Amino acid sequence: MIKDVALSPCPNDTFLFYDYLHNKRGPFPPPTAHLKDIEVLNSLALNHHFPLTKLSFFALGHTLGHYQMLPVGAALGRGCGPKIIAKEPFPLSELHAKRVATPGELTTAHLLLKLLAPPPKALHHTRYCEVGTLLAKGDVDAALIIHEQRFTF
Repeated sequence: MIKDVALSPCPNDTFLFYDYLHNKRGPFPPPTAHLKDIEVLNSLALNHHFPLTKLSFFALGHTLGHYQMLPVGAALGRGCGPKIIAKEPFPLSELHAKRVATPGELTTAHLLLKLLAPPPKALHHTRYCEVGTLLAKGDVDAALIIHEQRFTF
């Protein structure tokens, strides 16, 4: 039985793992939940830190020799990906001249940004919940938002 499970505090993850973590599905003792930021989980997965972990699709490609994807729980789809936000609108062709905050180097959001356009002038990788704050303070020109921030921005 798996003793430790690593996941993010994202509602998708907590919903998906609720029964398992609260011993609703069997006679075994429930595992210990380790709640971490997604980029922290990605980094820990590179070192095979937890036997069962949430990670980004981009990070999964770096860990397939050790982890395999479960048939449930993916949160990737059309029309619900990351968004680039800024205080003032700008054309995508100007992204190369911008300083952009991302939710982490191994996140799928960062991978999609890399595939979208030439690289920004500077990337600032931080926790997903901090990218908007960096933008508001003027530390970056744009921010890449994911998860709940997409719906509340």
